[in-house]
Amino acid sequence: MGLFVFLGWALAAPAEGGVIEGFEDLSKLRPTGKVARVTGADAVTQGRSALELPPGAGVTVKIPAGALKQVGWLRIDTFEPQPVLACLELDLVGHVSRRGYVLPGRDILALPLSLAAGSRRGPWPAKPVDLRITNAGQQPVVVDNVRLAEPRPAPPGAVLLDFGPPGQVLWPGFEHAELEARNLAWSGEARIFSHHAGWPDPLLGDFAGKNPSYKVQETVTVRSEKGMGLAWFWVTHYSYMYSPPLEYVVRLNGRCLLRRRLGPSAMLSTEGLFSGRGEPWTPEWFQKTFVPRAVSRLECALKSGNNRLELANCQLAAVVIGPRARQQALRRYVARLDADLKRYHRQFVLARRETLRCEVVPTDQETKQGAMAFVPPRDEWFSRSYVPVPEDRSRPLKLLAAAGSGALGALAVVPCRQVRLLRGSAEPFRAVEAAGMAAESCTVYALAPAVVVRRAVAEFQPFFLARELRGVEARSVQWLALWLRVPRKARSGTYRGAVRVLLDQTTIKVPVELEVVRFVESAGPGARSFGVASTGDCFDAYRSLAVALPAPRRAQLSRLVLKRLAAFGVNATYLAGPVLTGRDHRPSMGRFTTPLRNGVFLGGEARSGKSLVTLGAALAGMRDIQLGTKRYREVLDALVKETVRAAGQYRLRNYALHYGGAFRASGLEQAGKVARIIRDAKGRASVLTSAAALKALAAEKRRELFQSLDSLLLVSGSGMLGMVDEFKRDAPNKAVLLWYSKPDVYAFGFYCWGVGADGAYAGGPFAPRSAFNGFWFGGRALLVPTSKWDFEPTLAALKLAQGIADYDLARRCEKLVALARKQKLSTDALEKVLTEIRLTADKTPPRYRLERLRTTEVAPARLQAWREALLREAGKLIAQLAPKGPA
Repeated sequence: MGLFVFLGWALAAPAEGGVIEGFEDLSKLRPTGKVARVTGADAVTQGRSALELPPGAGVTVKIPAGALKQVGWLRIDTFEPQPVLACLELDLVGHVSRRGYVLPGRDILALPLSLAAGSRRGPWPAKPVDLRITNAGQQPVVVDNVRLAEPRPAPPGAVLLDFGPPGQVLWPGFEHAELEARNLAWSGEARIFSHHAGWPDPLLGDFAGKNPSYKVQETVTVRSEKGMGLAWFWVTHYSYMYSPPLEYVVRLNGRCLLRRRLGPSAMLSTEGLFSGRGEPWTPEWFQKTFVPRAVSRLECALKSGNNRLELANCQLAAVVIGPRARQQALRRYVARLDADLKRYHRQFVLARRETLRCEVVPTDQETKQGAMAFVPPRDEWFSRSYVPVPEDRSRPLKLLAAAGSGALGALAVVPCRQVRLLRGSAEPFRAVEAAGMAAESCTVYALAPAVVVRRAVAEFQPFFLARELRGVEARSVQWLALWLRVPRKARSGTYRGAVRVLLDQTTIKVPVELEVVRFVESAGPGARSFGVASTGDCFDAYRSLAVALPAPRRAQLSRLVLKRLAAFGVNATYLAGPVLTGRDHRPSMGRFTTPLRNGVFLGGEARSGKSLVTLGAALAGMRDIQLGTKRYREVLDALVKETVRAAGQYRLRNYALHYGGAFRASGLEQAGKVARIIRDAKGRASVLTSAAALKALAAEKRRELFQSLDSLLLVSGSGMLGMVDEFKRDAPNKAVLLWYSKPDVYAFGFYCWGVGADGAYAGGPFAPRSAFNGFWFGGRALLVPTSKWDFEPTLAALKLAQGIADYDLARRCEKLVALARKQKLSTDALEKVLTEIRLTADKTPPRYRLERLRTTEVAPARLQAWREALLREAGKLIAQLAPKGPA
């Protein structure tokens, strides 16, 4: 590490102008907390003194207007006497805040000021800016020589291009390039797109080229205007949604510069779609392994005049071009650029990984068994910040559920030594006065971590559901998740079982107690819809690999996706609707009927939820026809009737023709006109909107819209309950579905029921971008692909299932109240709980927090209190309703 620090210092140590604070006169400082002047030779890099910042302390420095002629760098010399990374919070007030890490000993914290200036070039800042420097670490750190620096001058004749969208953050010294660029010209044969991936840095995190997809090729003309030249190309190789392509190639003037092909086995590994899964996530690994998978740097000679650059599944992120006569200066410039990028990566992108260690001292028995087991508080379940405490060791794991429903449980296990294998399993559950439940009723998952990079720190979130974990470190916190499926005919009572945790050759047992309430058959949850906003196509998991698969294999894998989803309560999906072809707008049904013919849908069962046939593509094909004309009605009428006929042919039972989203009055009025045509053609229409948008619509217009709709999708928000009541006032059999992209227990459970919805739709089954990339983790993936051509569930799937169980419980209790009233039984206690849930739901919509993977306004402990109260009061009523026991 010492050599690394020395090299970094040697590269960046030359004196620079633009010092704005050298900490020579502390009387003029604006400190926060207790700061101290230091004079040691190790700490001071310029002048006679530097400033020591204890943890939490800081200082504010003013940057004068126009301090830089060109947007460049903020640099701060640092000295950390302890052998730890120091952390400084840099806040350019009103512009940008970044947390950066510096190495032990001497280092330089270097922040590109373009992060604050954006695409602005020329003098900066336009007016004075306060810079707050705060020690966000755990040890004191010394800072000195706070200065601004112009961009490093490029060699004469050099062209520096940073590709990306308009307004992008430019790397210091580079100029913006997109559709047009100095010395480069796109072929003009297809549209050029620019994208912002967000990592690894402002230079390489933006790019331009043809839209990433399958087998994309583009030719770029590169001009060397002053004789023979040298060029460096930084090329990204992305396919759909930043996934890796099966193959990528770069050629210059017919000579291959870069070629790589990934076969199916490589695509289903860390070299392909699984990049980042189970990998170290250290700064060294990130720089040497992770970044090169997405970006390649190519150095090549240019001939005088035009050069032909061919890109296959590649895009341009940055280019440096210069005359070959300046090759030594160009190489020095690129070497320093690489050093700047590497330093930026280790300081601001990925500086360290954070792993939690349990400090609870094991008992003699636990030491002999090889592990400690903890039952964390409900609000800490599956938290990546949970550290066990002794009190959690004695807490029993108690669960409760209705018969025919499910219950989620959590255990934290801490090995006392490193183990090669950790696996959980369930023992049968026994009851005192009823038949027991087989061990198969309980599935025990070990949670493998997903990586979440937050403020340059890699954190590890328990997320992927596995049957076992391997290579588990001593004193690390490992999570087990229990999913109990209570048989429909299970009797009311208390069931006792255990979870067995295998650690290599030893086993520990954790007792589990399950309280079951069996409802009368007439108080079942009834029909409801829980869907995903996706067709279930395996393309969303495999991207380019799916395109290369034979159609029967792709259909088989897509059916497997739906099977895995159905196991966690999903009973509806989106279905790709028909399109219109030709000038006469004839319906083309292949896109709709092919999945139905191949069995890739969930709408064929009697208890299926309401699937949504998307009409977006067909309606887009009618843009040249004016809405409200006879021709528009005729075309849409024919489309609807043909769709209804095909749905009947393939036994698609419960569905609606989905208009799409409309969140303004004009859009809702247009949706209403389309819905009326669909209704008149004997179709069932649906639209996605919000309660706020509907309230803004005139009452008469809203009434007309509601009369035309079969189902209404509402995004979460306050005040939904009244709008749902209005929609169902004249037609109680119409469906209202909540649309909430994150699989949150509260959202899909008590909130969904509390606002009067008949179910809910989540986002797609897979992450929009890779679930294994720590910069993109969003916690919403229900499934992830495996190397064995299967799909394994995630913690999100269990949370969705628990939410559905809560929804069913509230519905059962609602029906139970109606039954009890008919027998003139007092239902006040149960109704009080249900009313509390309704009032909370109407006032408190879910707000998902990524750091907790849940809504924080209504905590898990409160959800559990509602479950306990509902089951307790329901049990009392059931005993009065059926003296001889439930049917």
